[in-house]
Amino acid sequence: MDFDWDDGNVWHLSERHNITAEEAVEAFYSQFVLVAFQDREGEFRRFALGQTLAGKVLVFIYILRRQKVRIITAFPAKKRLQRLY
Repeated sequence: MDFDWDDGNVWHLSERHNITAEEAVEAFYSQFVLVAFQDREGEFRRFALGQTLAGKVLVFIYILRRQKVRIITAFPAKKRLQRLY
């Protein structure tokens, strides 16, 4: 599956959450768990938990747009969500 990135999105992950785009993709390809859904202005957002190859559990929010995955944001999961995963 292809991913849709732009410079602002990659910057946001790195600077705000200390996550690389590669880590977000790793979490997406892990056996992720869908936690919630949200319809926001016509876009169906999925909230999920996944794990990087290094073992970091991430929360990530993504949409499917034009047959591509767009990860809106990703950040380290709090302890409670790590246990849930």
